[in-house]
Amino acid sequence: MQELIVALIVGLALVYTVWRFLPARWRRHLVRRAGLPERVASAGACHSCDDCAGADACKPTAKTP
Repeated sequence: MQELIVALIVGLALVYTVWRFLPARWRRHLVRRAGLPERVASAGACHSCDDCAGADACKPTAKTP
């Protein structure tokens, strides 16, 4: 019984980790295919680096001497 509980916890941790590291575009696609609400794909994201103008803020700035 303990092995089953541990396997379940490890499996859920794996799913969570893979979901968090998937690109936002892939998460949105999977959410649409599953028929879930769109906010599931962006849960916990700040949206600053998605396909928007905020992506410029994520680029490193050049240092001037």
